[in-house]
Amino acid sequence: MGSGYQLHDRGIVRIDTPIGEVQAMESIAVNNQDGSKQVLMFLYIVEGKQIQTTAKMHTTMMWQTLFGESGRPSYFLRFRQMTNGDDEESALN
Repeated sequence: MGSGYQLHDRGIVRIDTPIGEVQAMESIAVNNQDGSKQVLMFLYIVEGKQIQTTAKMHTTMMWQTLFGESGRPSYFLRFRQMTNGDDEESALN
């Protein structure tokens, strides 16, 4: 998914995994051309911490630039459904 979409954040969702909880930002991606919608979840991991918003990620990265980093890698994780729709039934596919 690239340009041509508008993201509308729904809020942070908590996902239980075998190694602990992951918190991700749930958003609706709206295609500017045809108006179709998809559920999208994303999070950043910077300095070993989960960050859900782009603004907070930019602040953290700026902090690293000014004061140095710990050497830990940073990650951007994005999950999206393979079918269009933003209702609960579509999100489960």
